[in-house]
Amino acid sequence: MLLCDLDHFKKINDRYGHAAGDDVLCHAATVIRQAIRAEDRMFRIGGEEFLILLPHADAALAAGIGERIRTTLAASPANGIPVTVSIGAVTSPARHHVEERELQEIADQALYQAKSSGRNRVVTAAPPWTSDASAPASV
Repeated sequence: MLLCDLDHFKKINDRYGHAAGDDVLCHAATVIRQAIRAEDRMFRIGGEEFLILLPHADAALAAGIGERIRTTLAASPANGIPVTVSIGAVTSPARHHVEERELQEIADQALYQAKSSGRNRVVTAAPPWTSDASAPASV
């Protein structure tokens, strides 16, 4: 699972207007759709937040997809407006059943760490059910 949050989105709306903000959201959704696999699913879950479900993805693949989203978005302004994204990533092994809500909470913690450590980055969570439950690691 990836939890994506556009950086400083309120400032975009305040500076360029809500119509431009809508364009930025559409642009971000397009970038995300192009970066994910056919079996992945993307949902807009908040104003500028997107949740992406990545079936059968391990931590390295999830982080790689997140990084592709991040770099593509940073390299392609939306109608001249620069846009970056912070992403929290988490995976669950098939042998360990985890509720989607629990995964989302862990991804949210990783997203918070991405925001607090400078934004425009992917942070992969080390979930509590892994043998190495250390702090999330930046990708």
